[in-house]
Amino acid sequence: MAIFTNCLLLKEGLIIKKNRFGTFIPLITFFIIFTISNIFNLKGLFIVGIVVLFPLSFMIEGIICARKNIGWIAPLALSLITFLVIIFVYLNDSANIYLIYYSIAYILGYIPTKLVLKLKYSKTK
Repeated sequence: MAIFTNCLLLKEGLIIKKNRFGTFIPLITFFIIFTISNIFNLKGLFIVGIVVLFPLSFMIEGIICARKNIGWIAPLALSLITFLVIIFVYLNDSANIYLIYYSIAYILGYIPTKLVLKLKYSKTK
């Protein structure tokens, strides 16, 4: 039985402090890529960011959220909303297909990690 109080998870006598840093990895990645690509006028970095770095950051976010027992809806929604804002500021609406791409990357990070952790804990009992 888990009791959630003030970002602490009390489970089987263990106290694990939740770290919310994992939910901000895509936000930080978005900020860094767009800042560097705008300051130095690097369009190639922008494209690499959209195709490779952002999905990788979503996958890392999913892994961290699964390992820290953070729910999957709020971090994913926050990251996708941030990307929507970036789409409307920097791109046109044709980039909306990337929302599905990033959601799949997040799920590919979250679900396998959650399953591995579940199998790991079930073997120890």
